[in-house]
Amino acid sequence: GIVLSSPALTSLRLNDECYRDRDCEATIKNSRCLLGY
Repeated sequence: GIVLSSPALTSLRLNDECYRDRDCEATIKNSRCLLGY
């Protein structure tokens, strides 16, 4: 993927991944969101 130098934009992308994991893997305990990746 594209590496962004802005911490704010990176956080938004990480949060987006987090929400996607919750939607798609809500029943999976070891999702990236819960692991903090």
